[in-house]
Amino acid sequence: MPFSEDLDALLQNRTDLPTLPDIVLKLRAALDDDMAGDRKIAAIIDRDPVITANLLRVANSAAYRRGDEVTSVIGAVQRVGLREVRAICVVLSVVKSFSGRDGGLDLKQFWDHSAAVGRVAQLLSRRVDLRGATSRDDVYVAGLLHDVGLLLLDQFFPDRLSQNIASASTSNCPLWETERQMMGMDHGQVGGL
Repeated sequence: MPFSEDLDALLQNRTDLPTLPDIVLKLRAALDDDMAGDRKIAAIIDRDPVITANLLRVANSAAYRRGDEVTSVIGAVQRVGLREVRAICVVLSVVKSFSGRDGGLDLKQFWDHSAAVGRVAQLLSRRVDLRGATSRDDVYVAGLLHDVGLLLLDQFFPDRLSQNIASASTSNCPLWETERQMMGMDHGQVGGL
């Protein structure tokens, strides 16, 4: 069966796809509340140990590190900023929702790469006049989620992903190009669907 048919079948049966945890909804509501401060946001994040650990790692990464290491959620929220906390928590939730499966993708490496791309996209958006077409927060989230198709391939089509990675490695061809040759689409298109 061609990959596009396999993917269509998965997307039609959305019950197999992971959903975002409740923490994202609570966090979004708190972040939309002008009266909610850093402490309230940190208290919500603090309820999820995986998101807490990852947010601390992001806050202490080279992209955000200024001075001493941050060891508390409130410190991480203050260092990273509320707008970016929202985006980071959404992406961390996406990664977390896929992490209980048996794929072979290195999620730490995936997250580090995604966070770096999100940050670079955000920095570049500050140098470009977006003319109201999109917000800088959306640019940041787009950078964070640009490879979400890899998560889907890893979790639902791990053999295809492994074959693509092996073929790209032996042919010195970019992964996206190998995916297009072998599946008829790349992981960016898969994520978009």
